[in-house]
Amino acid sequence: MQNIYKLALQVQDASNINGVIRSLQLEVIPAVHEETGYREQGTSYVQNHPAVVLFIYKLADMAGIITLSGDSENSYFTASAACEAKA
Repeated sequence: MQNIYKLALQVQDASNINGVIRSLQLEVIPAVHEETGYREQGTSYVQNHPAVVLFIYKLADMAGIITLSGDSENSYFTASAACEAKA
């Protein structure tokens, strides 16, 4: 299984939205479900997981529907730092 934290950092340079969605669906979400925190928190754990957050930000960026500012900038950089620590 690929390191999803490293993958989340690498996907920030992606240009193929289909590839990003596929990686999120087939690699990241299943790996998050295997983590201990998921069994304790469920959906909330997935929604706040640093790798998932980075993937969602990338998708929003690719769709042209988000710019980083204020709270969104803080959550992006928090997720990025968490992924760097675990990559």
